[in-house]
Amino acid sequence: MKLLIQNGRLVDPAAGSSRVTNLLIEDGKIAWIGRQAPEEADQVLDAQGLVVSPGLIDMHVHLRDPGQTHKEDIVTGTAAAAHGGVTTVVCMPNTTPTADTPEVIQYIIDKARNEGSGVNVLPVGAVSKGLKGQERTRFRPLKEAGAVALSDDGMPIMNADMMRDALLRAGRYGMPILCHEEDINMVHNYAVNEGNLSRQMGIPGRPAIAEEIMVMRDAMLAEETGQPVHICHVSTARTVGIIRSYKRKGVQITCETCPQYFTLTEDEVLTRSTLARVNPPLRTQKDVDGILAGLQDGTIDCIVTDHAPHSAEERPAPWRRPPAAWWGWRPAWPWP
Repeated sequence: MKLLIQNGRLVDPAAGSSRVTNLLIEDGKIAWIGRQAPEEADQVLDAQGLVVSPGLIDMHVHLRDPGQTHKEDIVTGTAAAAHGGVTTVVCMPNTTPTADTPEVIQYIIDKARNEGSGVNVLPVGAVSKGLKGQERTRFRPLKEAGAVALSDDGMPIMNADMMRDALLRAGRYGMPILCHEEDINMVHNYAVNEGNLSRQMGIPGRPAIAEEIMVMRDAMLAEETGQPVHICHVSTARTVGIIRSYKRKGVQITCETCPQYFTLTEDEVLTRSTLARVNPPLRTQKDVDGILAGLQDGTIDCIVTDHAPHSAEERPAPWRRPPAAWWGWRPAWPWP
């Protein structure tokens, strides 16, 4: 079988090149690249105006399977990925039941292999049972079942001793820990960034320092243990600075961000209402600039989607008057 892709923009990261050319695929392998098309092909695809590239890898998605298939499942999730040019996804463990046992990890792998859309699905196992941050899971069986990393996903590991122990144990099996970084005692599930916007709306916000404190803690633990740590969905400029400084010291720390954190600011909430509610929240222009700088200098290692579907019933309604308890809420310090 010979497939000729004509007139597409071939993006080759390995060669650092981007050019409009033709590509011949024979029996599933690239057989030829060039402007002069070969005489014979079983199928010809005109890719004018399209990009031809290696398959994309999205290392932070939520497939909601098992247990939350009213939102999505592995079949629909991998189909969506394939349509977007994504050929490998790394799925988080906040399923029902949690991906904290070898059986759940094996279920995900088997369903992706048997019913998926040809997309590689790499599951992440939980650090703690039920993502509760209390009892550590058994890392070796998770690894043997096929888990590629460990994470408590949207639940920060607040206990520093547990995090340190997890880093040391995960290091034995070559499994990085992926961290959602927020001090839950500071964010209280508030909806927007703390700052001008939250003051304008008259509601409490999620302070950027809640992320930065946890990133600093885990960077220090990675340095002390000599084990790798990965910071999820970086959203502040100061977080980028912390990671940059520890990378320069040789600490095994990597990180990711999402498109919304370098393209949008908290002001989106004023026009898009709760459609602009994300976690972590959209920040300021200063943070956008800091994340762009981190992408340009290589401090930020990758861009992910944090794909997290919800059913229509679960999506938040437009902003309403804050609960009565919030009226009269004031910070412990004066507003600048």
